[in-house]
Amino acid sequence: MMSVGELCSQEPMSDIEENKPLSLERKHKKRRVHSPKPSDDDTPDTRDEDDDESHSERSDFNRWYCNICKDGGELLCCDRCPRAFHTACLTMDPDDVPSPNSKWFCKFCTDTLERRKAKREFKEQRRLQREENKKARELAREQKKKEKDEASARRSAKALEDKAKRVLEMKERIVKKQKVTYKDREEEKLGKIAENLAESIRQAKEKLEKLEKEDQALKRREHGGTRRKGFPMEDSEIPELEELVLKRPKPIPCNFGGLEPSIFHDLLPVWDFVYSFHKLLGLSPITIDQMCAALSATDTMSSIVSEVHMALLDLILENREDASYVPEEEEDMDLMDRYRYEVYHAPLTVGVPTSNMLNFISWPEVLRNLICAVPRYYNNASPQLLDAVNALSKLEYTKLNIEHKVALLRFLVTLAYSTQKVGHVINYHAAER
Repeated sequence: MMSVGELCSQEPMSDIEENKPLSLERKHKKRRVHSPKPSDDDTPDTRDEDDDESHSERSDFNRWYCNICKDGGELLCCDRCPRAFHTACLTMDPDDVPSPNSKWFCKFCTDTLERRKAKREFKEQRRLQREENKKARELAREQKKKEKDEASARRSAKALEDKAKRVLEMKERIVKKQKVTYKDREEEKLGKIAENLAESIRQAKEKLEKLEKEDQALKRREHGGTRRKGFPMEDSEIPELEELVLKRPKPIPCNFGGLEPSIFHDLLPVWDFVYSFHKLLGLSPITIDQMCAALSATDTMSSIVSEVHMALLDLILENREDASYVPEEEEDMDLMDRYRYEVYHAPLTVGVPTSNMLNFISWPEVLRNLICAVPRYYNNASPQLLDAVNALSKLEYTKLNIEHKVALLRFLVTLAYSTQKVGHVINYHAAER
């Protein structure tokens, strides 16, 4: 009995079947097909003749007979070509028979698929080898370029160093007024630059020597003049310390504009602010004597007092109108949240006057309402300031004590220092220094 390999070799595959592309493989086939029994008129010879003719007509189905024994029955069909086999003809064990849902390929198709797989692996290996060679060539090219750049940089540095040495050498020879020979035009240009530099150095040295000579001559003249007058001090008699103390003039007492020293001590920073920021307040420069005399007047209201109070109040009230009670970290909130935040966190401002209420008659009442209407002003006020506010509500400003007037002015100056305009002026002068 012939072996399976010998039987399969009797009928070689055609070129079409052997080189059949994978895209034409059948995906849905029945593993076992019960072929119908051929009629009596069909002989094995006629079956073989009709096999090749019907293969092209029924390319989507396997043969109905075994490719080895040429008989029908329960066949094992190849999933790639039209061949079919009995498991007994293939001498397969029952355990090796594939399941109907799995794919099975005959010996011819298996060899073809293995050759194709080996070919694909070989191509992939060649592609990877080409990529590695390409990367190696690129690295070698970059390394060569880097070495070339480094060599060029070294040559350039060496040329600059030689040129600098040559320039220094030419400069020394030019300064010493020695003859200089130039190698090329570029060196001649550098030589001219060195000549100009040497000439400027010679002129500077000559001027310096001239100034030193003049200085020495001036010192000699001064030294001769002091000797003629009886100096230096070592040769003269030095008076004793007690004689110097006795000869010191006595200080002239100051009346502080008719004010007591303690009141003048409180009024001095007020005058300093008014004098320093008189341009910002829109006032003329005022001396300390004029302010003391204006505050001491009890008969009539002095124009200096009214103008100073109105200027300070206008600055403070204007700053309060532009004040925002929202901190910087909450600046990105919307309008409604901002309004609620200001209403909740802003101080009570019921009855706070505005700058358009100021005039020469109403400014004392505006000042009193400002202190009383803002809780943090009234609650944090000193006892002296509270006494001044109470006295201002009962008496006219001219009838107040000098202590109450100074307390009110100090309160206004303290608020004025916290305004934006004064802060800008202070920052500007601090930056200039």
